[in-house]
Amino acid sequence: DGFQPKLPKFGFGDQTSYSITSDLVDSTVETGAVRHGAECFNWYFPQELDPEFLVVWEGFAGEKVSDPTFGVSEMLKEKIKSYIDAFACCARKGKDLPGMPVQ
Repeated sequence: DGFQPKLPKFGFGDQTSYSITSDLVDSTVETGAVRHGAECFNWYFPQELDPEFLVVWEGFAGEKVSDPTFGVSEMLKEKIKSYIDAFACCARKGKDLPGMPVQ
């Protein structure tokens, strides 16, 4: 019934990314904070997004954050805003705009 690849434990990815994901899953096993690799390249077994995301970010340091979780729509709005900010920053500096800014 068509191509059905064997799925690696933490999804598809290069050796470095896979190793980082594996170590991160092992180190957060008690809380379940990280359970698997990113789904953005999972073409053969797409999954729904989680309803909420816990945001771990050094930018929260010194701020009072009552709930560092975001819903899907909030995450998408923040992602789009971060891309616009990155593009604007590059443009102000006279640099080429990156196709995929690193977060």
